[in-house]
Amino acid sequence: MRTSATARGLALVLIAACGKDEHHLPKVGLGSATPDARDPSLDRAKEKLAGMFGPKAPAIDVEVQVAKLEAQRAGATERERALIDRGIAAMRAADAAGKEPDPEKARPLHLASAKATISFLEDSVATSPDVETTARSAASLQVLAATVEALELWDDLPPGPLIARARAMAAELVKRFPDDAKAWALVAAVAAYADNTTRLRGFSRCVKLDPKNAVCVASLTSLREAYVRPYCEPPDLKAGIELHAASKTATSGAGTVTVEGETWYLTTKPRFTSDDIARVQASSTLSERHLTDGTITREAIPGVHIELRAPASTQVIAWSRAQAKLGDGIALTLGGRLLLVDDRPMLHEGTPGVLNIKLEEFCKTTKTRALP
Repeated sequence: MRTSATARGLALVLIAACGKDEHHLPKVGLGSATPDARDPSLDRAKEKLAGMFGPKAPAIDVEVQVAKLEAQRAGATERERALIDRGIAAMRAADAAGKEPDPEKARPLHLASAKATISFLEDSVATSPDVETTARSAASLQVLAATVEALELWDDLPPGPLIARARAMAAELVKRFPDDAKAWALVAAVAAYADNTTRLRGFSRCVKLDPKNAVCVASLTSLREAYVRPYCEPPDLKAGIELHAASKTATSGAGTVTVEGETWYLTTKPRFTSDDIARVQASSTLSERHLTDGTITREAIPGVHIELRAPASTQVIAWSRAQAKLGDGIALTLGGRLLLVDDRPMLHEGTPGVLNIKLEEFCKTTKTRALP
């Protein structure tokens, strides 16, 4: 349908705009909110969109997409033409915001573009509530939420409601189309990173309905492997897992550490401790090295994923953002040993992660879960 094509084009332009806007993106380091991804803010969202649009999102020429949409106007109804025009405007606004080199000038452009995009996606679904349009619109909201976080627009446009709306669209879609594999793939794609039950159920249903769906098959296999990785919970955690405030400004009574040539001042009293942790699970990140002879070597780097109890989970995110505004960060220590200092704001629903460390360093004993 015409609206489905418009929603697809807009979603792809959003991906392209995010990719161009590198000067706004957070640094990639060891304190990933999702240890399995090197850039948690956008890579996960792009992977989810890849599940909707194909194995890889192609490079986008905005004017080519606009020309395709304009060609559809001739046979469109008045309502469809109005929606197509709004989609074209949103595409160009997103592209212009991504090309603006000045972050201060780009911010209001990104904000206006995001709000226009939300309105467009909602009206697209209202006009054509079919599987294709709804799935692409929900996936677009998901990548838009990641973009909002990457650009640190959360004070003006909180990502939580965008993600909640994407999940509501997915839930409604499977109610209306319970035998459509793409609907179940969407449910899994927009679920919370820690919501393994929903993700497993969604991808399992997708594979059952469409065994040849390569994205769902690969996602289900990967998720099952992650689900059964070893973990530990209190009281099997080792003592001394602590999160401290880290500042680049000299602080009275604070100890000093040097990380990558920078001096940080760590508060003596931790802000969060082992008592705030619900679970620590082993993770694995695939590292690729492109050699001069053209070959590629791959290595699985061990790590841990730290799930926090409520309300600490949301408090740490707010704290990390407040620290980032000051140019400061958060330090993670284990038994008095510094593991990392991270000055990036954490993502909505994110949790701390550490690479190049084994689970046994955090746990006295470990256990594994059986697949549901």
